[in-house]
Amino acid sequence: PAIVFVDGAHRRTVLHRLHDAVSGSTNRVVTFEARFAPPNGRSFPASVNLTASRSGHSGAVSVRWLIRDEGRRVDAERALVESEARYRLLADSSSDVVITTDGSGCIDYASPSTLAVLAHTPRELEGHTVASLVHPDDRAVLETLQVAALEEHRSASVVCRFRLANHGFLPMEAAVVP
Repeated sequence: PAIVFVDGAHRRTVLHRLHDAVSGSTNRVVTFEARFAPPNGRSFPASVNLTASRSGHSGAVSVRWLIRDEGRRVDAERALVESEARYRLLADSSSDVVITTDGSGCIDYASPSTLAVLAHTPRELEGHTVASLVHPDDRAVLETLQVAALEEHRSASVVCRFRLANHGFLPMEAAVVP
């Protein structure tokens, strides 16, 4: 029986969903996630689609199973969360100003060091463009670097004057990384 391939902790869920598929309208797809544990194999998280259909003459019910191993996706999501946590830890503890932008160039993250270095809180900077923080004479070269980072996937740096909260400017090296 197919149920022997299901991890013991998930068997009840699978049996309930199987019942839903068989007792519901025909050709309805029941979708859920469960952990599968094949005999003598490694268990894995799976997405499952069940469809029940009835034979015209005998009324016998057959069930079609589509089981997709989601292990790689789950591992990738976990690695992404761990990477994001490491990045935040580094950025939040750095004395360097770290700013990230979305695709349109608006700041979506500013490190806490912006307060000590530029006298701007991170929240004050979020939603603004980096160009709005740079001296007008330095904007063109910075925008060229941003385009190169996005379109050519190339890192570069340049010295720009960044606006301080008191309206003065501080020369800083701006490293633009894709």
